[in-house]
Amino acid sequence: MGINVERLNRLNKLSYRSYRHCCAVIVNHYQNRQNEINTEILFSSTIASTLLEPLYQSNATLTHHVDLTVRPDEFEKLPPKCSACGVILQTENGEQLGFIPQKKVLNAIEKKRINNLTCYDCYQLRFHNKISPVSKPHQSEIYDQIRHLRQRKALVLYVIDIFDIEGSIVTNLLSFIGQRKRVIIVANKMDRIPRDDPKAMKQMEHMKDIVKTICIDNGLAETNFRDICLVSGKTGFGLHTLVQKMNKHRDVNMDVYLVGTANTGKSTLYNLIINMLNAHKEDERLPNQAIEHHTPGTTVALLREPISMRRLHRLQYRLNNAPWKEEEGFDFDDELLEFLDVKDKTLYKTPPTLLHDGSKSVAKRSVELVDDRNRRRGVKDKQNYIFDTPGIMHTSSLLQYLRSDEIKYLTPDQWIVPRTIIMEPGNCLFIGGLARLDYQSIWRPELDNVMEKATLAQSAESIYVTVMASPNLPLHLTQTEGADEKYSRLFLNKIFQIPNGTEERLNEFPRLSPHTYTVIGQNLNVNSSDLLLHGVGWFSIAAVNEGRVQLALHTPNGLGQCLRNESLLPYTVRKKCGRGVSYLGRANNKMYGHTRKLSPSFVRVFQQQNDPVYSWKTKIFQKQKQERFLGREEQRLERIESGVVLGKWRAIKEKEERLKLLLDN
Repeated sequence: MGINVERLNRLNKLSYRSYRHCCAVIVNHYQNRQNEINTEILFSSTIASTLLEPLYQSNATLTHHVDLTVRPDEFEKLPPKCSACGVILQTENGEQLGFIPQKKVLNAIEKKRINNLTCYDCYQLRFHNKISPVSKPHQSEIYDQIRHLRQRKALVLYVIDIFDIEGSIVTNLLSFIGQRKRVIIVANKMDRIPRDDPKAMKQMEHMKDIVKTICIDNGLAETNFRDICLVSGKTGFGLHTLVQKMNKHRDVNMDVYLVGTANTGKSTLYNLIINMLNAHKEDERLPNQAIEHHTPGTTVALLREPISMRRLHRLQYRLNNAPWKEEEGFDFDDELLEFLDVKDKTLYKTPPTLLHDGSKSVAKRSVELVDDRNRRRGVKDKQNYIFDTPGIMHTSSLLQYLRSDEIKYLTPDQWIVPRTIIMEPGNCLFIGGLARLDYQSIWRPELDNVMEKATLAQSAESIYVTVMASPNLPLHLTQTEGADEKYSRLFLNKIFQIPNGTEERLNEFPRLSPHTYTVIGQNLNVNSSDLLLHGVGWFSIAAVNEGRVQLALHTPNGLGQCLRNESLLPYTVRKKCGRGVSYLGRANNKMYGHTRKLSPSFVRVFQQQNDPVYSWKTKIFQKQKQERFLGREEQRLERIESGVVLGKWRAIKEKEERLKLLLDN
């Protein structure tokens, strides 16, 4: 097919087109290749037409036959993209994705910062917490962006939410990435999990087994599974282990993709990794940050940053040690370099490290002369990247029924402290206005008839329900009889808090529909099973040994719930203390109190092992703070040069002018 090369080059640099349109153009060329149709590529963008109009006036008509392939490499050469969400920028319509004022684009081109642009929606979300009414891409478009992984040589980091495992599983993941891709399961948000087992390593292995079993039972049975990592993108817990496993299972010239459902923390983990790769560079800025927000679906398209094998191995070394000062360089005379056949080399002294015994003495290291080109001889030189992908929306998540302010109120800032309630048959428990748990009955298999079921001791009928959810979500225990009328009354009286208690919100919120489950008890001191609320948390059930507990869980439209036969945290019921917690102005004898001393954060157990990672994260925070200050100072100087003075500088200038007038008079 004949395509004007000059216009194609301009398209790669300046055109503002969506992925969907570019795909359509390429596919149309492919389908009509036999007809040899010469297609004109039109530019509808305002900024593109403004910049390209002088170029179009030339009479250049050079054409050439080129081959186009629908792969990420070609898409990355398309027009500038938002550095926060990945959408292609456009300057025409403020009601569509990727809008940015034309003036900002021209200023970025002038300052050669075209790759640092952020769209208007991401700017409002990041700095003003305003959700744009612009509709997000359809799920089919997100699938199209991820499906190209089948033809890529890549290591897949399958990110799930440890606090919502079943609700963050993609059951048809293999249809997008293929069966041969190497997969590392990354269980994120470990900072929300409390310590449960007295032996921390035993608890970690138990959680890994649960995660692996659930993932294999939900579509990963035939994948090239490699390993499991428990991490926290917020605190940096487990990052060193993750980098080690990436180095272990990643080959040369292999990209890294973070894949998973929406709101699992992929962008937070992506930012942490790319910042760690660049934190040691004193004179360079940190890379562009992906947008992070509690609202699902903020990442619209692919984002990427370079990640080579050498840089990843050096990152693993740095995460073993606290930050050091800038590396010290040495100068050698030319005769020595010529004798050693070293050309264009920079020699550095290896930074000091701490000994394995934990002492502060410095280990002695020798200076090595490294010829990087000889070391990499015979290896094809190719730039590799780490990709952040848009999240796949889980259709059963309860977050889809909540507004942005309600999701923010629901999202916990600290680790979850378990709350335990004792229930008897005929009780029901509201967790906010999102769900209701009904305790219907309990029996043992050796009690066959109804009369014998009634002989079960009343003390054995009680069960413990431990709630693992945000502390901002209130619990309300009442009788099952008349629970529907009580729900409406408590909703309007704003007892539930989530959702917002207005009559309009009550009318539009879906009705609660039940599903019945039977849980087999093990011990009143051990949680046997979990009833899950996708995106919210779970109920852990503890009952007498071999007791069959029949429960009914009500959720909006009956969605967003399931049963986990083996509890993730089986011993949280033992953390209860102080029966009779004050609730709504009176003591509730059915509720138990908890303290954070009894349920400390699990990640704090490994504080000493992760201190180097936390130190590097502190360095990243300081660097980000310095960059923000320098950015504000640069803007202030630009305003002064243009004659615009704001803030305290304007007040100082006005005082100087008044003083000057007084002196003149």
